[in-house]
Amino acid sequence: MPVTDSETKNDSFHNEESLLSEHSGSLFVFTGNVALGGNASQSSTNWGGDANRAIDGNRNAFYGNLSCTHTNTDDEPWWSLDLFTAVPVLCIKITNRQDCCWQRLRNIEIRVGLFPATQNDKNQVCGNIVGLRAGETKVISCGGMLGRFINIHKKEKGILTLCECEVYAHNKIL
Repeated sequence: MPVTDSETKNDSFHNEESLLSEHSGSLFVFTGNVALGGNASQSSTNWGGDANRAIDGNRNAFYGNLSCTHTNTDDEPWWSLDLFTAVPVLCIKITNRQDCCWQRLRNIEIRVGLFPATQNDKNQVCGNIVGLRAGETKVISCGGMLGRFINIHKKEKGILTLCECEVYAHNKIL
């Protein structure tokens, strides 16, 4: 089912403003989508589907609107986000393509850690995606895993297409 404007507006994690919360006597700041300040790369690029399209802050799931990535047909294609600094990752939101080819986002492993995609096995598994419906946005909870890199790896030969990858984190301030 596609994401509608009302779902996006009511999405508490989509808010880019920081929120304060107290937990066990410490004050935390919950940041907005930290992916917006990162840099993305992928195993290959085809059809102009640059890796940074997935971190443009736009969940538009129609490829022609220039907000989705696209690899070649690779053996186990990957997409990687460098946040430039390690943060405790609360959750990752991934939006699938809607206009066609939605089945490309299946058999996916998401890892969070201190290593880029070329050393992905050293990072912890945050979650897996068996498959998503056309235009669907899935939230994967990472429970505060520390990571500089978010690596999305298709565990079979094929094309990898993402229309958005959002990363939400928190920082202890007191």
